[in-house]
Amino acid sequence: MAPTRIFRSEEGRRRVLAAYDAVLDRWPVPLERLMLATALGETFVSACGPAGAPPLVLLHGAGSNSGVWAGAVASLARYNRVFAVDLPGEPGYSCGARPSWHGPAYADWLLAVFDNLGLRSASLLGFSQGGWTAVKAATFAAARVSRLLLLSPGGITRDNLSFALRAGFYQMLGAPGRERIKAMVFGSEAVPPALDAYVTLAMREFKPRMGMLPLFSDEQLRQLTMPTLVLVGSEDRLRSAGPIIQRVRRLLPQATAEIVPGAAHALTGGFEWVERYLGAQ
Repeated sequence: MAPTRIFRSEEGRRRVLAAYDAVLDRWPVPLERLMLATALGETFVSACGPAGAPPLVLLHGAGSNSGVWAGAVASLARYNRVFAVDLPGEPGYSCGARPSWHGPAYADWLLAVFDNLGLRSASLLGFSQGGWTAVKAATFAAARVSRLLLLSPGGITRDNLSFALRAGFYQMLGAPGRERIKAMVFGSEAVPPALDAYVTLAMREFKPRMGMLPLFSDEQLRQLTMPTLVLVGSEDRLRSAGPIIQRVRRLLPQATAEIVPGAAHALTGGFEWVERYLGAQ
C-alpha cells in the first residue's frame, strides 16, 4: 500500500484509494488483483483478459493509477491478456518509492514485473510518464518488448517549462487552480464525470513528483526496432506534438507516428487509434 508520505494526509490516502477501489470493483471484465515483490517494493497489477492470449502491459501516467484504463480495458482485453501496472510513487497500490529517473531503476523494476508475471516478452502501452517508462525498459531489453504503444510520451522532447510553472502556481490557488490545471491537461476534450471527480480528488490529496523526465538520446531511441505507435494530441500543452512526431519519424522509420487533431495531453480519444493499430498487427 502506498505510504502516507506521498499523500498530504492519511485520510487523503484513504479517500484516494477508496475511489480507486470503486473503479476496480466496477471493472468491465473479470479482474484478478496481484501484488508482486520487486526490489523497489510491492507492485500492484490488475490482470484480465483470456489466459494464453498475447500479453499487453499498461502503464499509466503521473498522478494517477491503473483505474484510468477502465474505459478502454474491455476492448483491449478482448484479444490480449492485459496487465495494468501501478507505477511506484504514484497514488495507487504500488510502493511509494521514487527512484532517480536517471540510471536503470525504472527499467529494472518493470523487467522484474515481467519476471514475476512469467512474461518473456510483452507489448507495452504507456501514457505520458508510463510511455517514458515503457521506452526506458525497451532501451535496456528490446528483445522483451514485442510492441510499443506510446500516448503523449515523455522523454522524446523536453517538457514545456511553461506548463510546469503554471501548474505549480495554480496548485497554490486551491480549488480554482486545480480547475485550471485540469483545463490544461484535458483541453476541450469531454471528461467523464467519474474521471473528473477522481482527478480532482487526487490533485487535492496527492503530492506529485516534481521535475522533468530525462530525454532519451538518439542512440537509445534507435534501439527501438520493434513495431511502434506514437500518438500526441495537437493541443497538448505539456509536450509539443510536432517536435515529438518529427523526432520519432527521423529515428524510428518503422514507427507509426501521428498527431491526433483537437486532442490535448490526456488524449482521451487515442484508444480508438490504439485499437485500430492493434487490429492491423
